[in-house]
Amino acid sequence: MPSERCFLGIDVGSSECKAIIYSLERGVRGTGSASYPTNHPSAGWSEQHPESWYETAVRAAAQAVEESGQKEVEGISIVGPAHNLALLDEHMRVIRPCIHWSDLRSASQCRELQTEHADRIFEITGQVIHPSWSLPQLMWVRDNEQQNWHRIRFLLPTKDYVRFRFSGTLQTDSFDAIGTQLYDLRSRTWSEEMCSLLELDPRLLPPVRRASEPAGMLKPEAAERIGIAPGASVCVGTSDTSAEAFAIGCLAPGHGVVKIGTSACVNVVTDRPRPSRKTLTYFHVVDDFGLTVTATNSGSSSFRWFREEFLAAVADLSFDDLAILASRAPAGCEGLVFHPYLNGERTPYWNSNLRGSFVGINSRHTLAHFARSIMEGIAFSLRDCITAVQELDVKVESLRIIGGGSRSPLWRQIVADVLQRDLLLPQHQDASLGAALLAAVGVGGYRSYAAACETQPEMEALHPDPSSREVYSDAYSFYRSVATGLFEPYQADSYPRQARGGDRK
Repeated sequence: MPSERCFLGIDVGSSECKAIIYSLERGVRGTGSASYPTNHPSAGWSEQHPESWYETAVRAAAQAVEESGQKEVEGISIVGPAHNLALLDEHMRVIRPCIHWSDLRSASQCRELQTEHADRIFEITGQVIHPSWSLPQLMWVRDNEQQNWHRIRFLLPTKDYVRFRFSGTLQTDSFDAIGTQLYDLRSRTWSEEMCSLLELDPRLLPPVRRASEPAGMLKPEAAERIGIAPGASVCVGTSDTSAEAFAIGCLAPGHGVVKIGTSACVNVVTDRPRPSRKTLTYFHVVDDFGLTVTATNSGSSSFRWFREEFLAAVADLSFDDLAILASRAPAGCEGLVFHPYLNGERTPYWNSNLRGSFVGINSRHTLAHFARSIMEGIAFSLRDCITAVQELDVKVESLRIIGGGSRSPLWRQIVADVLQRDLLLPQHQDASLGAALLAAVGVGGYRSYAAACETQPEMEALHPDPSSREVYSDAYSFYRSVATGLFEPYQADSYPRQARGGDRK
């Protein structure tokens, strides 16, 4: 055993993989990152190739190892987004690109499920029907790609596919199992009834294990590419959502997370899973508590879209440049409101037909107003999310703000002002840290989840500006009224078919 006890945590994010070497004695020793593409072969479609997950995980891990100078690790854990499945053939080769959670192509399959099975699906899985779930995505493959469908011999969520490439073992955890919408939330087993909707053999799904449980040993090939000794214990892992909540100390009911990432969300730990038709419901990695997840499809991705599509030809603006520009507009943007529904919307509307909009434009509005309105629109969507949680009679005692957007002082202050809530800003907040801590718990480096979090630095406290309360209350009311008014127009036949997504074969 090395004199310094180190662990490798890997987060295969929605667009970027991050890795971290964490030492029990000295904390974070090294970090690495690598990005990979999401392809959009048709309107409303989003795909990623599982091989990209593995390759970026190796590159990010190798960077972290090189920076740390640590060639031996005791344990490894990999986390990643739920609702993404690698479809594998009899030789464990990838059959087709993964249909991403943001993909809308299975809208017609969702309509079929909604008409015939909605209540039963919610009763068994605790989730509503939406194109982001694996169940309708798999139905789309069955209905449109028969040759690929019949080749499927195994299904693995993102982190489980990468772990399979690392260790050769086949497992998943309850969070990712729930993300397939093929898992019985009450019995905690694969649901034969849900699988029967697809005529899918449940044996094609991986065994479900605890997230911290060691799953196998790092293979020599992967070890050589990463630059560490082979034989490290590789734990089952969990979703990025649960891992990052764990990493920032969300260990008890009432602890919550506000995240401005590629998507944005408000997630709250509960005493047990509390299914609702307005939220997502999972088991937390910590002590089998529930984790109520509310999410808007477009978070910082909306800001990136605005910069890349509208400003790339004007100037080479960084994220920080755009944030400075946004700071020149007043709170409330003088009536300009942005709805971030670029890829439909999840909480609380669960309407894949919704689309984004700028509303209330007048001749006084400048580029600064538009930039700030995007920040505010995502904050309004987060307020929708926390309202959905509170409607479950879930008490939200504390909120930690994380994600790429939280690095902007302006954006995190806007969120505090719109929510009218105190926020805590963790110093270390990546899901890769949660993965490393999970590995440390799994192999006995820490005696408990709480013990792992006791070593993390104190968090900065943020407070809402009382002077913005009325401005944002009025703006949010307008935001909601317009959002609900958009339902019918986007459902109507007059809405252009090529803009809907999900109707093409």
